[in-house]
Amino acid sequence: MRGGETRGELSVTRSVWVFGPLALVVAIAFAPAARADPPPFDGTAWIANSVITPQSPSDMVSVAFVGVAPRTTYDRRADDWVTRDSYVFRGTFRASKSIEFIVNPEFTSQEAAGAQASRYAQVVGQLPRGCRTQIDAVWLHKGDENLGGGNRALLIHTDYADQNWGFVEELLIHECAHTSLDPAWSGSVKESVWAKAVARDPGFISKYAADFPKSEDVAESFLPYVMWKMGGASGVVDDQVATMERTIPHRFEAFESTAIDLRPLLDWPLIQSTQSPGASCVRSDIGAKVNTATYGWLKCAKRSDGRLLWVRTRSGR
Repeated sequence: MRGGETRGELSVTRSVWVFGPLALVVAIAFAPAARADPPPFDGTAWIANSVITPQSPSDMVSVAFVGVAPRTTYDRRADDWVTRDSYVFRGTFRASKSIEFIVNPEFTSQEAAGAQASRYAQVVGQLPRGCRTQIDAVWLHKGDENLGGGNRALLIHTDYADQNWGFVEELLIHECAHTSLDPAWSGSVKESVWAKAVARDPGFISKYAADFPKSEDVAESFLPYVMWKMGGASGVVDDQVATMERTIPHRFEAFESTAIDLRPLLDWPLIQSTQSPGASCVRSDIGAKVNTATYGWLKCAKRSDGRLLWVRTRSGR
């Protein structure tokens, strides 16, 4: 994502090329939001570069060379899908599935390709777990071209990433939202929930979202939501947070209701609307704690009868 662009529209019923074009997807007919005021930001990935920093925790465990094998990836320089014998690495992560890092052979050696795979695996491990659920692969090419998301993959052109390295983590939060959250890519946010939120909110959070509401609104709104959840730790000033709350409050509620796990960026998963004392939880959440507005801190615990339930606890520590 540069300042925001899409390239071309395909005349097939209810279908558009999304994000430049990575794949053919069904367009979602969201109800337009009223826009009494212009969007407060141009593009949300550029609001602050301190949401994720090199010091932020990462779920990356290891990166291992698998071999040289044919892989089909999207390359913006060719503006097309390309099949090449690529360097393939497997990245493993805590609490989420492994991801293939597919490195263009233009990096000329296994060592050079491995350095790229390891560099970006560290950053991918810093992304919220709930935003990595549908990332099967990361495609790495040279070139000064936009990053991309969708197709169960992240697209990275390393020259562009290098030139914008201070914002690369925020850019990848945007892209992982395309891949794992956006209903247009069968993500975890429900289309009906998002459409209602859009209809109720007073406007769009950015000019990019307003210009491309069907393809960019979810991804543009997710990073402000992360900033809002982090508070001052995100580096966003209070006035900016207040603007976000005022502009897209119902979109924030839509993300809340989806219960997106923000670990390792935040220590605890998000509040689910169904979380209350005595409600069921799942094995992967045993020991996890959440701070609910209604019940205070809850912890997922295994009871003596074997049931997994949310129970009250005194603090989040």
